[in-house]
Amino acid sequence: MLSIDVQQPLAEPTNSTGRILGRAEVLALPAVLGGRGLQGEGVRIGIWDSNIASHIDYGNRVHVQEYEESGDHGSHVLGTVLGAGMLDPDGKGMAPMAEAWSYNFNVQSNRLTSPEEMDIARRKFGISLSQNSYGVGLRLQCAKIKTFPYRASDINLDILSNLYPTLTHVFAAGNDQEGCAAETTEIWGKAGYGTISNHAKNVIHVGAVTATGRGTVFSSQGPHDDGRLAPTICAKGQEVYSVMPGNEYQTMSRISMACPMVSGTAALLAERYAQLNQGREIRSDLLRSILANTATDIGRPEPDFQYGYGIMDAEKAAITLENGYYHYDSLATAQLNEWEIPIPSACQGLRVMIAWIDPPAYKTPQWGSRVLINDLDLSLEVGGTTYLLWVCNGTKGHVEDNAARAVDTLNNMEQITLNQSELRGKQGVKVLVKGARCPRASSATCLLGGMTRVHRGWCRQQAEWL
Repeated sequence: MLSIDVQQPLAEPTNSTGRILGRAEVLALPAVLGGRGLQGEGVRIGIWDSNIASHIDYGNRVHVQEYEESGDHGSHVLGTVLGAGMLDPDGKGMAPMAEAWSYNFNVQSNRLTSPEEMDIARRKFGISLSQNSYGVGLRLQCAKIKTFPYRASDINLDILSNLYPTLTHVFAAGNDQEGCAAETTEIWGKAGYGTISNHAKNVIHVGAVTATGRGTVFSSQGPHDDGRLAPTICAKGQEVYSVMPGNEYQTMSRISMACPMVSGTAALLAERYAQLNQGREIRSDLLRSILANTATDIGRPEPDFQYGYGIMDAEKAAITLENGYYHYDSLATAQLNEWEIPIPSACQGLRVMIAWIDPPAYKTPQWGSRVLINDLDLSLEVGGTTYLLWVCNGTKGHVEDNAARAVDTLNNMEQITLNQSELRGKQGVKVLVKGARCPRASSATCLLGGMTRVHRGWCRQQAEWL
């Protein structure tokens, strides 16, 4: 049979594909259409990038604090966060009613570093998110790659996370997957791995995928120098359509384009949390863990060093908040906390994650040295069987191994998943969290983000822009 149809116009890149992939589009829909009407209203974001030029899409919601780093990169990035799509709806950002304060990265005439400016922006303007699409270009520093472990810039970010628990930092992973092949092969046994240059423990590291959720050739991959998991989650970073100076729009592809997808979506979740909690701000460990635990797993089973926990799913993250499937607790060394999760008969799977804001590791920078301070251990007991969390092996020759159940002594995020066969016939799951080593007092967020949607298989150096 021959079918004849008129020729269809060629597809064009839009920001809407990024909103759809990460499910932010659903959150923006009005309630009558199954959405929440979220637009980022009331959320204040700090952005560190190149200059932000005026654009009709910003209205009066952008407050420029520095204008000394030339380029149109910053305008495009900010448009993805909060552009209104006034002249072209295809260029609409994730949170078109959020407000932003913009700074340049690197030290400018005010002689302040980005973390120092973040401290000021938090105290003076009340920002609760920082958007950061910049970092060290490792492809230009191949011979010095081991001089970029967890260092002063990362320590300062972890200090900020502890000073301001409701200030969430979102960082682009980098564009260096194809760089330093000889050096990364020597270190990790496989080219392209270990190419992330920001090693702070309490931030969201964002990787890039295509509009169809496939990997890109540029997105930097984990692990961190000490073997910690990275990236945290992924979002669309290829052919992203956003604003440009002069009230224009343009398509760009890099890790920088994925990071604001997450920052803008995080603004929607921050808005939803405030609606549900008398205007309070969401803690950064809760926001980070909700995005990770509800992400759509891609690549190798469970977390991996290419995609982290997977592609963000804003709708599932919002459902987690709306149903209250999270729990705050605190632990001391050797203390064991436990509680039961009831399992509905239709349950086909469960995800449990804990995350905490870890104190900064004050140390002389040394490649490969462990930086985790407070070490918590998560496990689940089901019908007499104990399940440990998923751990990726960040040693040479094993970075592409599937995650295995083990005890984790490196990360301040830990996840356990159970499938239908492991839950069949069980009435409940016992969650156990032990303070294996807690030299500094710290609260832990225990996220039960998988307890949603039973019917879908769920039960309850100088930086450069990237």
